[in-house]
Amino acid sequence: QGNAVDLSHAALVPLAAYPVDSLNPHVTAITSVTEDGWYKAGTEINISAVFNEALAADGGVITAVLNTGESVILNQWDQDNTLSGTYVVGASSNSVDLAVTKITIDTAPQDLAGNAMTEAGETHQLALTNLDVNRAIVVDTIAPLAPSKPDLDTFSDTGLGNADNHTKIAVNTSVSGTAEAGAKITLVDEDPDTLSRTLLGETQADENGHWSFVFTEGLDDGSYDIRASATDRAGNEGPFSEALRISIDTIKPTVTGISIPDAPMKVGDVVVATIGVEDDQGDPFNFYNVQGTVNGFALGNLTRVNATTYNATFTVTEGGNDVAAGGSIAVEGLTVDDSAGNRSDVVTTAIAQASDAIDAN
Repeated sequence: QGNAVDLSHAALVPLAAYPVDSLNPHVTAITSVTEDGWYKAGTEINISAVFNEALAADGGVITAVLNTGESVILNQWDQDNTLSGTYVVGASSNSVDLAVTKITIDTAPQDLAGNAMTEAGETHQLALTNLDVNRAIVVDTIAPLAPSKPDLDTFSDTGLGNADNHTKIAVNTSVSGTAEAGAKITLVDEDPDTLSRTLLGETQADENGHWSFVFTEGLDDGSYDIRASATDRAGNEGPFSEALRISIDTIKPTVTGISIPDAPMKVGDVVVATIGVEDDQGDPFNFYNVQGTVNGFALGNLTRVNATTYNATFTVTEGGNDVAAGGSIAVEGLTVDDSAGNRSDVVTTAIAQASDAIDAN
């Protein structure tokens, strides 16, 4: 016979001290380690499903269906309570706020007690703790439209008017336009013959799509065909805009002399004055801005004869100064402006000829 064991004094352990896990694991949140931002086709985005408890070895495999219409397999177990996968953005996928619309089970994840995830309840928490709640990830595969044609800003346009795009401002001249909000704007100078492009600079459109760029380092004298392109926040590059042609001219014209016909002049006569200039290189002076007087009579109507000769007129009016033949006729404040707004130095050289008497009284 065996020895009897006396259990009358043995301590009894309550059954509650050994908890029984009968709950199935389920997803409580969808999140990502990818930073908030905008993502284009081909970029990778982490998708992570967080469970209510730790998972057994290997975790299992589930599929998350996204609001882009695509799916991503979650099979990377973190050795705790998370399954992750990598979503590669498709060529035509778009979402203003990436989220999971459904979870399906491929290989049911199990908890440490062996309870398996079931179809029932796999999405019951998604509305409250979905990816669009936990993160702000935008999927954008649509290239932006071409920006508006750049415009030389009014205060930079020093030419005949506010729209001729001629300027004497080489440093800190500025252009502006509109494009997709938040887009990076790239400005280039395009050669009209070879169509090659030289980078001029970059700026960014504001939340309303407005952008401006200042040439702080200056531009050399010459013509520029400026085009703008937009790259959106996801990195999609759009086409170039129409070209804005601007002319930079920082060289002021030079007046070499002035003459008038060697003949008597009287009240009412319209006299043609000939103004000599250094070679204008085919850039006619701005006839609106000829200034100065001959014997106190205002010069006007500047017209081009050739590259070194211009005509202007003045009218002899009653009450002016009389000048005897051979006398000195005063020239005061004579200047001309070129098409960019550069003004020549002042000429005050008097005219004296044998027969150029003026009778103004």
